[in-house]
Amino acid sequence: MSQDKQSLINVKEVAVEGKKIVGTSNEWNKALGKYDSNERALVILHEILTKIEENSGFFCDVLYAYKIEVNLSM
Repeated sequence: MSQDKQSLINVKEVAVEGKKIVGTSNEWNKALGKYDSNERALVILHEILTKIEENSGFFCDVLYAYKIEVNLSM
């Protein structure tokens, strides 16, 4: 869900780009949220990672310290 709660989208990758968190699919990318700093965006990204792991049982790989990829095989 986007920060403004106006969009619920299925993304392949979530990444921090500067002060933004961006979701990417095969065809497009969309800013999911904008924050006061890069550090705050990284904290929120980590919270997203934690929630995915806690609530779905999926394991997320952290790539390059700025991107997460959801591994759907359990």
